[in-house]
Amino acid sequence: MIKGEECSITFFARTEHDLSEVSVFSDEKIADMNDDGLNGDAKANDGIYSVTITIKENNKNEIEFCAKSKEFTSEKIKIHFFDKPDNDTKNEIVSYQDKIDSIESNYLVDGYVEVNNIQKVLDEVESYAKELVQSGKALFYEKTESSVIIKLSNGLTIAYSPQLKGTYSIGNDTNMTVDAYQPYYEDVKNFTDKYIDLPKGINAESELINAAAKEVYGSFNNYSMGNILYDDQVSLSNVKDFDKNKIILWQGHGTYGGEKLHSLIYTGADFNWDAFNWDISYFLDCCQDRIVKCGNSELFSYKYVEKYCNNLDNSFIYLGPCESGMDETLANTFLKKGAAAVIANSKTILCLYGDLMEYTTTYYLTQVNESTGNYYTLSEALNAAKQKYGNNDSKYNGLGAEPIIFGGESANNYRLADYNDSNNHNPNFQAGKSLIYMNNKLICAKSNAIYYKESINSKEKKIAYSGNVSSLLSDGETVYYVEGVDNSECNSDNRFTPEKVYKATTSGSKSDYIFTSNGQADLITYQNDCIYYLDVTMKGSSDYLYSLMKYDLNTGATKKIAGEWTGEMPAYWKQNAFCMGDTIFVTVNHSLCSYDINNDKYNELISANDGYICDTIDDKVCFSYSTNGSRYISTITSNGNIETSKPFDAKNMICRLLIIVENSHCSLIQIHLIMKRCLIYTE
Repeated sequence: MIKGEECSITFFARTEHDLSEVSVFSDEKIADMNDDGLNGDAKANDGIYSVTITIKENNKNEIEFCAKSKEFTSEKIKIHFFDKPDNDTKNEIVSYQDKIDSIESNYLVDGYVEVNNIQKVLDEVESYAKELVQSGKALFYEKTESSVIIKLSNGLTIAYSPQLKGTYSIGNDTNMTVDAYQPYYEDVKNFTDKYIDLPKGINAESELINAAAKEVYGSFNNYSMGNILYDDQVSLSNVKDFDKNKIILWQGHGTYGGEKLHSLIYTGADFNWDAFNWDISYFLDCCQDRIVKCGNSELFSYKYVEKYCNNLDNSFIYLGPCESGMDETLANTFLKKGAAAVIANSKTILCLYGDLMEYTTTYYLTQVNESTGNYYTLSEALNAAKQKYGNNDSKYNGLGAEPIIFGGESANNYRLADYNDSNNHNPNFQAGKSLIYMNNKLICAKSNAIYYKESINSKEKKIAYSGNVSSLLSDGETVYYVEGVDNSECNSDNRFTPEKVYKATTSGSKSDYIFTSNGQADLITYQNDCIYYLDVTMKGSSDYLYSLMKYDLNTGATKKIAGEWTGEMPAYWKQNAFCMGDTIFVTVNHSLCSYDINNDKYNELISANDGYICDTIDDKVCFSYSTNGSRYISTITSNGNIETSKPFDAKNMICRLLIIVENSHCSLIQIHLIMKRCLIYTE
């Protein structure tokens, strides 16, 4: 408490006896306690007596209190009262820190304490802590296996934890948010000791936590991306912003504060001296060990979470720092706030191993477990990650640290979604003629087979033997493809004859026949166990007959959604159909129409005589068309919002573009891409 400031304190006394009277005493009786469920008592007759009193102390440094009845007296508790800080207080604290830094400097090798010197440096810092207590400059201290915690007489708690190289010791219809906090991102970027191979598509350890957040965001419709913060962007205010319905991935340093403070987590901010000197609430947080200083850094304890965190209902928290799960106190504080599950580390953990476990566990939560037919539970995901990288970090010469799930059976069974809930699963299917590139994965149809590459630089593997594939559809794991007509036999009579549609997987298992189209099948999307596609047949010698079709994988039924309409075969830079979210955009007789998959609703959006879908930008479809002699580009979102450019002269623009292209020696593919983008962005 702070001298001269009024403060309210609630005292609790638990007893198994039936007592007629319980009171709070100091030198004399202060107040009667009650167990009647009134005046602040939580529940009547539960054996827990309570009372709230207001105290203001101007002179004493500490006061002892106890609970008394006629028969019993409790153990005494001690409440300390601290003077408000001033510049001398800061200078005093800095001198203590300088002394600790001086002790550590004798053991540093390339900026880190070697493992065999940890206990030596901790013993020396402990000896200094004893001196501070004996001289009255500190109230008490506690030494753990990895730290020394010192409570100073001015109210601040300082922690010392040796700097170790390569460690971090220092509902289904619910909208969820994914947050990633990396207060020591720059440190991780400097770690180059890759004793474990990184997952394909990830080039540096510093990318792992962001990649984990994106895995969740990209897998489910009801998840959105929240905070992605680095270094000094990560502060105590972010902890106050923890809220319900969140996935919180925290990477960074941590230490253990012993039986009084338990696990401590570093923010990316420096200790705030101005707030310590002038902000009473910040100073009180320091006095009551919600905020702890270690070196120049600002740490928070379970007490900070207890006081400031919001309702965390349905949230999952992964605490990546060292010793974040040394005991259950910090994790249980999050759970008491309503969190569904917490993962934290048992000891000082090797950075790369810890980050890989955080990434891989999160990744498996987005995958379907073949043995259950549902998404991985948290325990299944963590076990799968441990099978891949080891139960703990001892195989990489670590101290045997491992991630632990807190929250009991319900936490072990926690899932991000249920697979049978089609509203949650975001299939994220992408269509292409002969090439699909998504999430750094490549699926390519060549003359005799379909090939898959886990990343651009990885070795390709054959996943299906099929010639003349004319259309692909994939989410990176499942691949639907259309086996077209042999080009050597292709002519105007047989090009648009019935085609077979197959299913394969990127794991390379055998292909399965699905159905046969009426004509050429252009795959558009896969949603709700249905394949949507354009069926194109010949009408006469030069016209083509289009139909928008749906094939139901459960019933085997084919349904015509829209059509039939006639039209020319579009040039290769024009697209007849494209899916955005749960909306299919399709060019019908040169006009733009949309089909709402979930509501089975078909609309005409833009009427035109020469329009076509020319590209997509972010979450918008781009439609090019002419009206009143001028050319326009409109962008349309999946919910039907339309924005239209000013008119422009496409011919003059392309002439200017070709001069640029000629001088820059672009390839034909680059020319095509540049022209498409210029048409869309030029007003």
